[in-house]
Amino acid sequence: MRPNPFNHAARPLERSRDSPLRPWDITAHEECYVAVDDTEDKYMEFCTLFEDLSALQDAGHVILATGGTADGKTSLLNRCAAALQGHGLPVGKEGTDPKSKDDSPVHSTVKIVDLSGLRFPRENDSTLYQEVLNTLVSRGMKFSSSTEDTATGYAALSSDLGDMGNYLVVLLPPADTVERVRNYLRFARNRIVFMTESSRGLLDTISRHTRGRPEHFADFLDEQVGRYPDRYLFHMHVGPLKPDDYWKYVKERVEKTPESPRINEELIKVVRDRRSDVTSIGQWRKILFEVFSRNRMDTVDETHFEPYLLFGAPLWKQFMEPEDGAV
Repeated sequence: MRPNPFNHAARPLERSRDSPLRPWDITAHEECYVAVDDTEDKYMEFCTLFEDLSALQDAGHVILATGGTADGKTSLLNRCAAALQGHGLPVGKEGTDPKSKDDSPVHSTVKIVDLSGLRFPRENDSTLYQEVLNTLVSRGMKFSSSTEDTATGYAALSSDLGDMGNYLVVLLPPADTVERVRNYLRFARNRIVFMTESSRGLLDTISRHTRGRPEHFADFLDEQVGRYPDRYLFHMHVGPLKPDDYWKYVKERVEKTPESPRINEELIKVVRDRRSDVTSIGQWRKILFEVFSRNRMDTVDETHFEPYLLFGAPLWKQFMEPEDGAV
């Protein structure tokens, strides 16, 4: 069986077609990123700002990714989390927390708690805080105090992290309102980073107040969320694929995959032009995953794309749109 260039390594019970990239959890995922749309530029901006862990020592942070469904927000945030985790690895070590590629324990000082797939009742910040605390305790970490007051709890957690020389990254569910982002910033403390992405509702709200101009999103958020001397909001917006991104993504993934079927740029241009409704990296990858899942094919031609070209969006609408927008 030929390897599929658009297959991501996945955990048991996950569908690799649907699961977002998580290089902080699966190190092989780092090789799956391709510099398309806006994600590479935003990732480099993040790495420039957080070139080490010094920025986290004296301030809390909220990292917010905005963009349309399946534009790559989840995978971008996961890559940012992995970058911070890498800063916390012992010198000369390589891997993830808690295990590296060779399954030997690797202890990064940056602890990652993934709550992105959970759904909490609106405004139930104490439930979210308790989930963070319970996750850390289940890993054997001990804390000086536990409280039901969320603000006090995160302050105490920040102090304990400092005593242990650790940092915390919490991957949160999508934020549905500006107020939700405001609350995350209110609870952020030294050594704690909250990462979240916009829901469709939040993106609509921001777009409505900025006339849909992404260059004004950050200013609107700063105005609405507020500013603190010891807490910062870092915003990243990712947009749809650009015309050249379709072939660039295919070319790089195919070249990185041994024994992959051949495919040419002109065919990709035909598919792109006939399926103008496919604008996100998530949608594009799902089509490619299905096409390249066929066995015994040395070359990909237009007949392999026919189901996606003949029937168009109506038949494939459910197939193309992930339930949670994760890529």
